[in-house]
Amino acid sequence: GTCDTCLAQQNYGTDASRDFGHLARFVMCGLKCLKRPAITTLLTVLNGGTVEDYRYSRKYPGNKFKETREWLGSKMKVRITNDLVKEVLLSLVSLNYAQTGIKKFSQGGYERSTTVYFLSAKGEKALPATKEPIFLLVPAIIRQHEERQAKKRKELQEKLEKKGLHVPQEELEDVDGPTVRAYSTWFNSLERKEEQGKDVAIYDELLQLIEGWRSQTAIQQRMAPAAVMAEHLVFSVAYMTSSLLPGCQVEVAALVAVGVRSSTVHELADILNDWVARNKPSQGESSSASGSNSDLPMVAPAGLIKMPKWKYAVYKAAKKTGEPSWMSSYVRFTKDKETTQEIAMTKRNRPIQAATVIGHLQDAIQLGYPIDLQRLLPNSNAPTKQQWDRLEESIASRGLSVVGNPETSGVDGGKFFMTDCLRGIVGDEVCDKNFKDRSPEESELLRWWMSPLKWYLCLTRVGLVPSFGTSTCETVKLASDASKYTVPTTNDDNKVMAEKIGTNKWVLPTNSA
Repeated sequence: GTCDTCLAQQNYGTDASRDFGHLARFVMCGLKCLKRPAITTLLTVLNGGTVEDYRYSRKYPGNKFKETREWLGSKMKVRITNDLVKEVLLSLVSLNYAQTGIKKFSQGGYERSTTVYFLSAKGEKALPATKEPIFLLVPAIIRQHEERQAKKRKELQEKLEKKGLHVPQEELEDVDGPTVRAYSTWFNSLERKEEQGKDVAIYDELLQLIEGWRSQTAIQQRMAPAAVMAEHLVFSVAYMTSSLLPGCQVEVAALVAVGVRSSTVHELADILNDWVARNKPSQGESSSASGSNSDLPMVAPAGLIKMPKWKYAVYKAAKKTGEPSWMSSYVRFTKDKETTQEIAMTKRNRPIQAATVIGHLQDAIQLGYPIDLQRLLPNSNAPTKQQWDRLEESIASRGLSVVGNPETSGVDGGKFFMTDCLRGIVGDEVCDKNFKDRSPEESELLRWWMSPLKWYLCLTRVGLVPSFGTSTCETVKLASDASKYTVPTTNDDNKVMAEKIGTNKWVLPTNSA
């Protein structure tokens, strides 16, 4: 035959259909709680949304549908998209678990009609029988997903064989997991560096140093290498270390926190910091700007400090989680007291750069979220007094406003670009070049200055007047004109912040400069 069922059996044999009981009942439950819905109404409810009361036959909490959808995606290891739901619905209709009807209505003076769906007697009987299988033709979306996964699995196997590496079988099957993610992040970063013309030999050396320490420690302590340091951590630690900015060091506490289990972990930290010192020295202007012995570091009071919100800061929530990308880093740093390096090595089981975590926390500061600056500033490449003054002078010389609307506060009232802030330090020639045309030295110089600049922008935009010295300061000062470009957070915002970090005990700036 030429029907879908016959063609599927010809192409896939016994795998033409599978038990999709959980997914089928998820869709059927949506039909059950609605009065003969159109497809758009059904999808709204199954996505966790709500519709007008008259459309319900029985009220069902929207968040339950959302939670069930996420659970199904995790169980089936595929996203439960609207297109997949539509395919399942059509299969339920073809197998008489659901039926269709035509609803006529008037709109704009015209008679219109739409297809509506409802459970059949067979569907009503099958819905509560949760242990009974519901066999449906395998949706095309799932077939395509499995084909993509098979291709990724083959590519991963080839790459692993070439590198002489191994991952747990379950991670290989899923093409996902801590080890796969750590491998992928590390090797993708090396491929990008090669494309940029960088010498990757120093990064191979870094990986060999970590593996050498692990092997030696395992022999000395008569342990399996994986017991000293899990395989994925070797690559996570290497990636985090390779991304450190000049002047920053690997922290022993961070290595211990992510699972490096050895009494000689301090030796590993020394090895890594020696690599950083040899391969990431301050260069060119950054060296002279890093300060002499008389230069002073930035300091802050102990405890949580809550600055006002920058007027132009935007809270961008992700569709999937409903929260901004920085929130996880913020909660882990503020509530769980994790370090930026610890977060970087274990972010969603995939390592990220420590500088990215610091960027997340700077986003939170600009939105008025309280932060412990005394914990954050060390090892974050925050500007010294001399660097702050140089940035201030460079920005002023170009007539830029770092606190105004980014769309109109750039050169000659145009869009604001960070590189314009550094023209007075690194020169117009370097800033005007396309990033592909810059020499490695020029790229490194710009990259180095970007970190102190981001701190300058972050703190200036919330009105904080920084303190510099050899000991901690006692107070937080606000710029006298801070009210022009900052706004206080609302009581509702403060309540959400307190719930996120488990406290509302923070220090507010009271002094004016």
